Amino acid sequence: MSLSYSTGSSNHSRSPQKLYERAAKAELARDLDTAFRLYVQAASAFLNLSRVPAHPQIQEQARKDADRALERAERIKAVKQDLAPVLRNPHAPGSSLRRFFLVRKLGHR
Repeated sequence: MSLSYSTGSSNHSRSPQKLYERAAKAELARDLDTAFRLYVQAASAFLNLSRVPAHPQIQEQARKDADRALERAERIKAVKQDLAPVLRNPHAPGSSLRRFFLVRKLGHR
C-alpha cells in the first residue's frame, strides 16, 4: 500500500489499512479465524474506498489492495476449511465483495 488513504473518519481502527495490518498480525500469530474475518473486512473497506470520488490513482490502488486482501482470505480458507463465519455475508447477492470476487474469477476488471 504505497498511497495514503484519507477517509475523513475519526475511527482509525476501522480504516482499510488498519484492518489489513491487524489481519496480517493475526495470520502471523496463527489466529486464522480472526485473520480471515479481518481480511474480508479489509477487502470490503478497500472496495468501498475505491468507489469514493478521488484521484484515479487512489481508486486503482484501493482496488489492488482489495484484491490482495481477498487473496489472503482465499489462501487462509484453502488451508482452514472450518473457519468461523463472517458476521456480514460478503457473498450475499448485491454484495460489493461478491461482485468483485466474481469479476476477478472471470478475469475481468
